Amino acid sequence: MFPRNIKTLKDSLSPMRAIVICTTCKHADGRKLDEEGRSAGSLLISEVQALLAERGRSDVTVQTQACLWNCTRPCSVVFRDDERFSYVTGANAPTREQAEA
Repeated sequence: MFPRNIKTLKDSLSPMRAIVICTTCKHADGRKLDEEGRSAGSLLISEVQALLAERGRSDVTVQTQACLWNCTRPCSVVFRDDERFSYVTGANAPTREQAEA
């Protein structure tokens, strides 16, 4: 039996919101890794995770994918939400400013 304000199982579930970031995206200058051995994708993942944590956005998860097949426009990011369309974006810089966008 559901609580009074919930009529179906779907009503009890929060929408799934995720940002999927490519872990293998190279840097804009073509390097696969920086001086510390990090890909541009891994840098962007760190920036996005930190920003979401600072803002208390536990409703958004960060997921990773080894390749999003958008290699000519690194860093690749997919915005997913089970109640909306998904969007694939490219040319995202691995910076705090881009994470805030």
